[in-house]
Amino acid sequence: MKISKWAIVTVALLVMALPLVTACGDDDTGEPTRTQPQETTEPPKEDVKIKIGLMTDKTGPAAEALIAVDAALTDVVKYFNDNDLIEGATLEIVSYDTQYDPAKDATGYQFLKSKSVDVMCTGVPSNPIVNKASADGDNMVIFSLTAAQPMYDPPGYVFCINIPADASVYTMLDWLSSNDPDFPTDRPAKVGAVGAKGPYADTLQGGLKAYCNAHEEYEWVEGFLVDFTAYEFSSQVDA
Repeated sequence: MKISKWAIVTVALLVMALPLVTACGDDDTGEPTRTQPQETTEPPKEDVKIKIGLMTDKTGPAAEALIAVDAALTDVVKYFNDNDLIEGATLEIVSYDTQYDPAKDATGYQFLKSKSVDVMCTGVPSNPIVNKASADGDNMVIFSLTAAQPMYDPPGYVFCINIPADASVYTMLDWLSSNDPDFPTDRPAKVGAVGAKGPYADTLQGGLKAYCNAHEEYEWVEGFLVDFTAYEFSSQVDA
C-alpha cells in the first residue's frame, strides 16, 4: 500500500489537534467512567518516498548559475534523509533538463508527471508561467525560485518563494540614492538595463523604469531584452 505525503501531513495535523479536541469538553465534574484498556496491534510502519520534480538547466545558457542551486537542493535532501528528519519518509529528486528553452517547459512538466512526482520546483523563470494552467488542473504544486505576476495572479498551484524582481529594485534604488558616496548631486542618475528575455528580466526592468519615472533623482534611459547568452559583462564593467 502506498501512503502519500499528504496522508502523512493529514495524520500529523490530526495528532496535533487531539489535545485541543480533548480540552474542549464540558465542565462535568462527576466521576469518570472506568473502562477496561483494550489491546491494540499497530500495523508495521511503511516507508514513504516523496518525489521532488526539478525542472532546471543542466546544459543550456543558465546552467552555470543553476548548477549551484541544484547542488543546494541535493544537499538539503541528503541532510533530511541522513538525519531522518521526516520520520517514515525518504526524499528523492527527479530532474529534467529544459536547457533554458521555453519550448521544453511543458515537456519537462509532463515527463516529471509521468514519473509520479509529488511536487515540483524550478529556477527557470518561464517554467511556472508555461505550466501554470497544467499545474492548476492537476493540483500539482510548483515552487518557483523567481516571482513574476503571471506566476501567482490569478492564485493557483504555483508558489513563489521569492519577491518579484521589481520589488527588490525599489529597495536597491532607494538605498543607492541615500548611501552611495558617488551618487550624483547635480543631476539625476541615469539608469539603463540589459537582460535576457523572460519574465524575470522583464519584471525587473519594469520596476526600474517605474521607480525612475516616479523619483526625480533618477532618469530612465532605456532597457533592452536580448536572447540569453553566456556573454560576460565583467570586462565591460571594469572598462
